[in-house]
Amino acid sequence: MSNKEKTMKNFTYLAIFLLVTNVNFKAQAGENITGSSFLGEQLNYKMEYLNVNVATLEFTISDSTQIRDINTYHLTVHTKATKAIKLLFNLDNTYHSYFDTQNYLPLKSIKKIPQRNINHNFVIDFDHQKNRASIGDSISWAIPD
Repeated sequence: MSNKEKTMKNFTYLAIFLLVTNVNFKAQAGENITGSSFLGEQLNYKMEYLNVNVATLEFTISDSTQIRDINTYHLTVHTKATKAIKLLFNLDNTYHSYFDTQNYLPLKSIKKIPQRNINHNFVIDFDHQKNRASIGDSISWAIPD
């Protein structure tokens, strides 16, 4: 993997990490945020590397179905390489996160990364009653309080 590919990957992870950290911070701080004025909100960002546009990020927030009988908000993040960069590195990733409407804690996260010869699809389920997160039945870890 080249330095440019690593940098693009790291920027994508950083954007999602900052978003999830912000949501968890609000939930842990005990803020009671009511209303759904942000539903349907769409944010578009251009990512630059060395003053060159390399990708676009599109964040969309919508209502979702229930997960384990819990109402959720659905956050979709779509990252796409610009046409010039796509010749060097194919970036067309989609991330889905589902958050509890009451406390904004994540319930499910889906990462879809299509590459030339492999498609990566990861589904992480969060169980805040047991303080565990898991990928399928084989991998699980503790969620810090």
